[in-house]
Amino acid sequence: MNKKAAVFHWILFGVLGSLVLFYILAAKIDAGSGVKGEWQLQFLKENYLEAEKDLLKLDIAAQKIGRETAIELAKNGGYPPGKISDCEVVGTAPAVPLWNAGTRWCFPDIAKNVQEVATAKFASERFSVPTEIQSKGLIFTGKGEKKSISSPAGTYRYDTNFAVNIDYSFADYLNVEQEATDLVLKCHAEADLAKCLQQKPNWWKYGPCGQQSTAPPTTRRMVFCVEGTVLSGGPLLYQLGLDFSSSEVFPVDRIEVVANGAGFELQFPEREKTERYRIYLTDDLILEGKTGTVEDLAREVKTGFNYRWEMLDEFAVQEIVVDAATCSPNAGRTPSKAYRCGDKIIYVPDLTGWPRTVLLTVTVVENGKESAIQTWKKREVLIT
Repeated sequence: MNKKAAVFHWILFGVLGSLVLFYILAAKIDAGSGVKGEWQLQFLKENYLEAEKDLLKLDIAAQKIGRETAIELAKNGGYPPGKISDCEVVGTAPAVPLWNAGTRWCFPDIAKNVQEVATAKFASERFSVPTEIQSKGLIFTGKGEKKSISSPAGTYRYDTNFAVNIDYSFADYLNVEQEATDLVLKCHAEADLAKCLQQKPNWWKYGPCGQQSTAPPTTRRMVFCVEGTVLSGGPLLYQLGLDFSSSEVFPVDRIEVVANGAGFELQFPEREKTERYRIYLTDDLILEGKTGTVEDLAREVKTGFNYRWEMLDEFAVQEIVVDAATCSPNAGRTPSKAYRCGDKIIYVPDLTGWPRTVLLTVTVVENGKESAIQTWKKREVLIT
């Protein structure tokens, strides 16, 4: 083939390509029988620009819906409003979904929940409901229906898909989930949970969003408000619950001896899930500062030297007196009874027959298992 033939070959190929392109465009635009030379402007005004207005409205609505979806899901721990996690809820008015129950995790299915919440919002805004709603980085996308606009100038067909920047990525949940996992793994086996939680990230606040507190709750199931990505002028707030329950029965480590008239009382924090409390007593002072199981420490008492060990009392949670009138300092509480006052248990020991310096301690029973002994309190028994 000579050079002229080669040039002719490529010209012919270009003409054929132009014809193919024309037929492809003609498939989308039906120009009708308008007057030649005038329909283009009319088509642009009555078809194309109207379609662009429709797509602009869709983009504005999609951006608004994407941001609202992010805010609503975060308020309910990543779950659609009114839904709860498989790990139940914590708190009341409103209840907050738990992300874990012990070692079992119930993270929300964010992709599914975004689709559910956004779909409902598109329907309420009276838009045709798109499919395949999802988030790709900061971009919120969806696949819409095919639409057409007809005018005397012809018919314009277009897709109502959208891809808008909502300045937020739902992948932020991965960061919050990782922080939650680290916190539970680090603290669930710690008896002093409040101390362990001092290591939490600064953007994790105690309590429901809007009611944040700097003081940790006294329970091992608690609500957090987590500050996330800045959205709509402020940080997105994730409201979620975590369960720091443990199979361990933690020892009672904060026991106080408080004078009350001629005698004294034991005060110690009330415990969740506790079935029974036990008060132990010994006059073998060698045990002061020693820790261990009840059985091991009882064996160390030198009974051959007339030292004694005794379970002074045992009471079930249901036997604790609940009466605000009995909680004042001069209420005249009865010996051998326990009283619930705020988050404390007050117990009045009856030490009749113990005319010596004694050591007292408290254990708890949970799920049939008794805690170890961690703290002893020394007290002089007054002889009357």
